Amino acid sequence: MEQEYTPAGETEPTCALLPPPQRDPIVVRLQEEGERLLGFAQAATVTDLDTAKHATNDVTIIRGTLRMLEEKRKAYKAPLLEAGRELDRYFNGIADPFQKADKTYSDKVIAYHREVERQRLEAVKINEAVQAEVVEVPDQQKHVRAEAGTMAFTWVADKDRIQAAIDSGAREIPGIHIYPVWQYKVLKLDQVPEEYKRQSTRVTR
Repeated sequence: MEQEYTPAGETEPTCALLPPPQRDPIVVRLQEEGERLLGFAQAATVTDLDTAKHATNDVTIIRGTLRMLEEKRKAYKAPLLEAGRELDRYFNGIADPFQKADKTYSDKVIAYHREVERQRLEAVKINEAVQAEVVEVPDQQKHVRAEAGTMAFTWVADKDRIQAAIDSGAREIPGIHIYPVWQYKVLKLDQVPEEYKRQSTRVTR
């Protein structure tokens, strides 16, 4: 035999109901009274003051009976409504952990996809920074900017190649001023006065 599932801390709904209204003698009598009054209404004729009064009295009785019938209806329906609410509470208690588990999983999946997207955008941003073009700035200085910092460099002259060009006879190089610097070579250092030796740094053998 299949065992019924009852969640922890929950009790089965009672769904206590009244007997069917068809067995209630008051309801049965009201039903009969309604059919009787309907027959009177269909057969009645209102042609003078007396028949109008009789019709008005029957209308008063009918409306009073309808109020009694409405009270009976509410009395029968009240336990049905409560039974429905009790059933709702019972099944909501069963559904609650499912709904919480659904939300917990959904939140974690959404958080995962958001983190993946954040990492993707961060990688794109870093890649764009690394591949950024060189930006021209004054004084022939250039900078490459990246996320981690700034690398700067400047133009410098290749002194060895310039000197080699001058030694080979070049006297005009665009943008470079070439001028003579005299150097003396003393063949007999012992003939140079001591005072000149102390003042000059260009005396060589």
